[in-house]
Amino acid sequence: MRILLTGGFSGVGPLVCRKLYDMGFEVHVIDELTKESSKSARSNRKYYKKKTWAGISENDFFTDLANGFDCVVHLLEEKSAFTINDVDDSGIDGAWVTKCLLNAIRHSSPGAKLIYMSSAGVNGPTQKLIPPVDINTALNPVLKYAKGKAAAEKEIIACGIDFCILRVSEIFPSPGKFPDEMTGILFDHPLEARNEAITDIDAADAIAAAALDSLTTGNVLSKILYIAGGMEKGWQLINRELLSAVFGAMGIGMLDEECFIKDFSSYSMDWYDTLQSGELLGYKKHSFDDYIDMLRAHTEKGGAVMRLMAPRLKKNMESMSPYRRQE
Repeated sequence: MRILLTGGFSGVGPLVCRKLYDMGFEVHVIDELTKESSKSARSNRKYYKKKTWAGISENDFFTDLANGFDCVVHLLEEKSAFTINDVDDSGIDGAWVTKCLLNAIRHSSPGAKLIYMSSAGVNGPTQKLIPPVDINTALNPVLKYAKGKAAAEKEIIACGIDFCILRVSEIFPSPGKFPDEMTGILFDHPLEARNEAITDIDAADAIAAAALDSLTTGNVLSKILYIAGGMEKGWQLINRELLSAVFGAMGIGMLDEECFIKDFSSYSMDWYDTLQSGELLGYKKHSFDDYIDMLRAHTEKGGAVMRLMAPRLKKNMESMSPYRRQE
């Protein structure tokens, strides 16, 4: 079976590509050409049949690519998602990329199933509600990234194509990638707020499992599922607990509290009801303690060098906070 994977060379995409390959799919990848995606395409060459670089300024750039696919796994970000914490609407159509893809599927692969990676952030600020957030929680996106996801969900539900929407919580990258990929956004986490993250490995498992199910049992079709680490796996935490454990495992200790935002008004993560998604997809492999152990093992592997670098790394990370610089 043939799968089109959009955004397959960035973020969690490479892990999803490998999972799909291991399941026996013929994977075709489309992504934007960047330094990161180009490097990823080379290192993952074994796992895909064909790659296509797309510039998202052409109205029909998906048309030829959607021909003859059994399933489309859509990870590629919307045109409007310039920065994840940008709250400006800017007038850009938040679902533009998804609209192009849906049009291509309807015309070229009308029987294809669609798996869409949305964000749990589409519910917006929910800290004043009683957790967990579930399918009955109202959509109220405040960040541009989440608004684009919510707009795309609306288009998908109305398009007539068999779909499954996965509202994925915050993805924590594998050890070694954490400082580069996470530091910039962690400062927007109020320390007393709830959060339920997930490892990139388990998130990729969930996405690939949804694709497989859509083409076999079909149990995921027409469903919107929350994907997160799981209460039973110890992932439902307060940010202070979560970040203290993470930075401790990295050998640098908790950052200065003044680095973190105190305003809850745009914070859009929470605890989630993942019972149904866990039963359908079986993706919750790693507990929070497992993740901390992986981080700690990576730190210990660096030995004396890592210990010597820890104070400077901590200072550098703290200097990146926009909130501390304003003091």
